[in-house]
Amino acid sequence: RNERWHRDLPQLDAIDFDLIDDANLAFLAYQKDELDVVLLGPAELVQVRGNADLRDQFVGYAQLRTSAVYMNADDPLFADERVRQAFAGGVDRLEYASAVLEGNGLPAYSWIPPGMPGYEEGLGRQYEDALDASRQLLADAGAEGAEVTLLLPEASSAVLTGQWLQSQWQDNLGVTVKLDIRETASFVTAFTAGEFQVSIGGWAADYPDPQNWLPIFTSTAPLNFGHYSDDQYDDLIAEAGAEVDFDRRLELYGQAQQLLIDEVGVMPLSYPLRGALVKPWVQGFVPSPREGTVPGDLYFDQISISGRP
Repeated sequence: RNERWHRDLPQLDAIDFDLIDDANLAFLAYQKDELDVVLLGPAELVQVRGNADLRDQFVGYAQLRTSAVYMNADDPLFADERVRQAFAGGVDRLEYASAVLEGNGLPAYSWIPPGMPGYEEGLGRQYEDALDASRQLLADAGAEGAEVTLLLPEASSAVLTGQWLQSQWQDNLGVTVKLDIRETASFVTAFTAGEFQVSIGGWAADYPDPQNWLPIFTSTAPLNFGHYSDDQYDDLIAEAGAEVDFDRRLELYGQAQQLLIDEVGVMPLSYPLRGALVKPWVQGFVPSPREGTVPGDLYFDQISISGRP
């Protein structure tokens, strides 16, 4: 806490963060009272539902966040737009939301999530119930029976997602998918360097404008880890960024997002619903759809501790 802050000081003197990659280990630490707040993974959410004491400590809320699959357009296989489209249509997102996320997420087709300016309800629906079309696209591209490596971090929730994608693509498209599971630092290094065929990631809102979501896929953007590149897309983003009329900006960004989804510059998978456990002695915890990695991090100044054993 900065005692020189010129306005009201927060009630906490400090906040300690424990960096725990595994959601189950973090969940166990919470049950031992080693953590006051913990973010839950899909498997842990199931356990909470079956525990009356923990249910009373559960906080669930929506996020302005999209989880997605990245296909590396520099890879010889995924350089073909038809292959990317086939993989995008080769999964059942509704099943993913139900079976893997245990109902704690919604199927995603638009890159920009519901609640954000620029979200379009019907965008990307060509990838819904599209198995026959996807198999045909793969055949047209001469990629039947392809072998693919899916890069994943070792976190349990990511591995569950990877195993589900592996099963979907192998069963629905007849391809072979190998999982390359890395410890976190190795995963981040490979992912940010674009050293993968397929991987998983996502994005969360920083501010309520499509400009926060779409320029990251321009050809020279440093966060364009899948190396998607289209001159028309770049031009639309540049024009939208210079436009001062809000409605016209939305129109231009809408055209750009349509192109991004049609060409599978990124493959939206789900809109996560976040679940956390908060100890009874934590007062003033305020969740927000815009928060970052740590639950309640936008309103830490309102939190106090009372009656901790």
